[in-house]
Amino acid sequence: MPRYFVRAVFNILLLLQINVCFAAVYVNVNNPTPGAGTSWATAYNDLNAAFAAAPSGADIWVAQGTYYPTTGTDRTIAFNVLPMYVHVYGGFVGNETLLTQRDFRNHPTILSGDIGVKGDASDNSYSVVRFNAGANGSSTFDGFTIRDGNANYGYPGSTTPSEYNQGGGIELYSTVVSFYTYAYAQVLNCTFINNFAVYGGAYASYSTTGTIAFATAFNCVFKDNTAVVDGGAYATVSVNGDVVYTDLLNSVFINNKTINGGGSAISTYVDTNPNAVRVNVTNCVFYNNPLPLINSVLLNGAAVNRIWCSYSIFWNPTPYPDNSFISSGGVTYNTCDMYMATASSGNTNVDPLFVDAPAGNFHVSPCSPVIDYAGYAYYGAPWNTDFDGNPRLQGGSEDLGIYESTKTTFAAPTVSTPTLNYCEGATVTDDLSALVISPTGTLNWYDASNNALTGAPTPSTTAAATSIYYVSQSVGTGCESPKTQITVVVAAAPSTPLDPGLSYCMNATPADLDLSITKAAPTNTLIWYSAATGGTVLPATPVISTATAGSQYFYVSQKAGCESGIATVEVKVTKTDAPVTTDPAPVYCQGAAATPLDITGASLLWYTAATGGTGKSTIPTPSTTTTGSQDYYISQTLNGCESDRTVITVTVNNKPAAPTTTNTTLTYCVGVPAATLDATGTNLQWYTGATLLPAAPTPSTATAGTENYGVSQTVSGCESQQTAISVTVEAQLPAPDATGATYCLNDPAIALTATGNDLLWYTTDAGGVGSTEAPQPLTMSSGNTTYYVSQSNNGACESDRTAVVVTVNDLPQVSINTAGKPACRGTYVTLQASGAASYQWSPATGLSNAAVSGPLALMDNNISYTVTGTDINGCKATAQVNLQVNDNCGDYVMPTAFTPNGDGVNDLFHVVSYNVPKTFNMQIFNRYGGIVFASSDINTGWDGTQKGTPAPDGTYVYIIQINTSDGKVINKKGTVLLIR
Repeated sequence: MPRYFVRAVFNILLLLQINVCFAAVYVNVNNPTPGAGTSWATAYNDLNAAFAAAPSGADIWVAQGTYYPTTGTDRTIAFNVLPMYVHVYGGFVGNETLLTQRDFRNHPTILSGDIGVKGDASDNSYSVVRFNAGANGSSTFDGFTIRDGNANYGYPGSTTPSEYNQGGGIELYSTVVSFYTYAYAQVLNCTFINNFAVYGGAYASYSTTGTIAFATAFNCVFKDNTAVVDGGAYATVSVNGDVVYTDLLNSVFINNKTINGGGSAISTYVDTNPNAVRVNVTNCVFYNNPLPLINSVLLNGAAVNRIWCSYSIFWNPTPYPDNSFISSGGVTYNTCDMYMATASSGNTNVDPLFVDAPAGNFHVSPCSPVIDYAGYAYYGAPWNTDFDGNPRLQGGSEDLGIYESTKTTFAAPTVSTPTLNYCEGATVTDDLSALVISPTGTLNWYDASNNALTGAPTPSTTAAATSIYYVSQSVGTGCESPKTQITVVVAAAPSTPLDPGLSYCMNATPADLDLSITKAAPTNTLIWYSAATGGTVLPATPVISTATAGSQYFYVSQKAGCESGIATVEVKVTKTDAPVTTDPAPVYCQGAAATPLDITGASLLWYTAATGGTGKSTIPTPSTTTTGSQDYYISQTLNGCESDRTVITVTVNNKPAAPTTTNTTLTYCVGVPAATLDATGTNLQWYTGATLLPAAPTPSTATAGTENYGVSQTVSGCESQQTAISVTVEAQLPAPDATGATYCLNDPAIALTATGNDLLWYTTDAGGVGSTEAPQPLTMSSGNTTYYVSQSNNGACESDRTAVVVTVNDLPQVSINTAGKPACRGTYVTLQASGAASYQWSPATGLSNAAVSGPLALMDNNISYTVTGTDINGCKATAQVNLQVNDNCGDYVMPTAFTPNGDGVNDLFHVVSYNVPKTFNMQIFNRYGGIVFASSDINTGWDGTQKGTPAPDGTYVYIIQINTSDGKVINKKGTVLLIR
């Protein structure tokens, strides 16, 4: 069936319902005194009650507020549109007399499926609103917010289509077997929010058993709805070949989704007859719905086109992948705008210029490319208006999307000079915006390839070229005018003159500068400047001066229409420096071998006079035959320029006598510091063999042996013969052998001994005066004392000192501990000694072992024990203990009162005894005979609490049964006073 036929059927049904009208029925959820609904004062406060009472063709006016299908928890109950051709309108305050006075956007009428526990979706109504075939014919639902439906019947166990798993917001349910009995839901100006279903999260048309359903959504918003299988916002479900026709116009789909990956916005689901379903999607906007947005599912048979999308916009915060919207299978896209790099055939991908899509404002700017983009959708009233109620076709063609706008155009900018001419290298101070005459908006700049530039370009003159730029202007709304072309022509300048590289010797005659410059063409004009940049033109060609050495700089360009760059011409006036010598006054001793004179330079010439004469290139070698001085003069020549002359003066002096010393033979012991050698002379130089020393040496006495030294003097640069000095170092004796001693405190000591000759005893390792008498150590205090001893050979070459350590150790600190237990007759007491390494007890009577630190003592009588402790150094000390026999060790004692206040004193009621019983049982009762505490551990006492709560002050009764360690049974009963 063609889609335009479907639209015609919709319009006929609209006329049928318009022609059947009755007086309005009023509904106000906030009316405390509901009546027959004939006025706002007698308005129903239950919408389902109004449906049940209203006649066919009635208008039902519903005031703002939130309405629930039921006050109970039956999820199958929905707002059931029962009357035929009923018109249901929301958005009233509750005092209107005309339909046109309502404002459903600012006074929302909310139909909520959140029955049962508020905020818990699991008990919400399956569908908020339900249309049934044969019951409502063609009915209108206009100006409502429909939310929180949860058509999850059977899910997740089953997704088979059923009455209660489709259309969480509205379910159009057609089940009557008759072509002439149909369900027709016209939904206008409604907002679907947060609805859930297995099919059609917000709105579903469900037709079964040979019936017909017609569904429309006009000027509706579908936001944040979810489906499990298909149709996050809307789904058509046809079972057994039933016919379902749908028109979705001027509607917005935002953030809808499916769980199993079906169409996040729209879907058709057909089981047998591919021709049973038609869905027209016209002038809609889809924003931020995941792919796939629209899906067509045919379970048995080949897919055919069942969904037509036209004049709609598919947009997203980020572009969709290419080929996301291709007409194939059961979906056709034609004349739609798609956010992707390459639009599919018959569609476009232009930016619609939404005002604020993330905030839900899908108006477009006045210059949007989607204005007047399409043909005409051929809908009659009221379908031929946009989302704001404005008529379609405000221009020559219909706009894409939900709004119809009038397109605004703007004139291209006017420029003062469409073509600019520059010389290559010229300075450009202004960008191209200076050419625009009285712009009326923001200027937009583009290069020759229409690539957008960040701002107005400044023409480049670095190279000869012709460049094209474009400029447009945009108003505050972002609309852009046509572009104006600007052409920039940069003409080539002659080449910059070359530096000829002029060079002159100082005082030479220079050439004319004009004649020294090579021009690009003979007719070009040379222009001389005072500086390379920022200078002024000179009135005449400058003249080279060679009076002083150095570089002179001149600045010149050439001109042939355009002027070249300015070249810097360097003229070098050379003064060759005199050659350099490292030794301008060499000195020789008479008869010494001389070397050729040394000087650094190029093309050297040697002269015998400061001026004049003829130079020779041979380097002279001075003669040392006679004393006196001789001058030599040298010049060098560089780049043809001879320098001034450098003088070298050679002096020949007499040779002096050798220096004198007071002692030419010296003797030292090993390790004894030696004195620095000395001699009498001028500019003394010291040697060991042929090695020159930096200063007068101090002989080393580290090892025995003989070292020979020599010393010379130098007068007037001439060195004398050497004077010999011999130094002998005799060996030192080794340190003597000696052994230290160890004593206990106050032991008698003997004098120390060592092996060696001529021994000397010291109290320090260095310095001091040695004693020939060996020291006798003192043992009155503990610690280490070090003595030192050396040997010598008749007092000469004393050896190093040997350290002799004497150690005096402390006596051990021996003590005895009896562990604090009473000495009960016939029992054992553990004696525990400490402070030593080994022990010996005396007497051994009654002891388990007299040679251990902790023997057991059998208590038959009073007795004293002495223990002798020996430490690891062999030092000994003693300790003593007196033991008294106790004949009362078996008593069991308990207090008569206790104070459990946490001060650490008398906080517990418990039994005290030195006997460890075999069994023990204690119970404590209050004055009512109730047990408050019980314990089978003699060491566990009562802390004055009962079940963790402090017991009250007063008297309590205790009963205690004891089986002592020797098998005796003791029963005790008494009272104890609890005081806080």
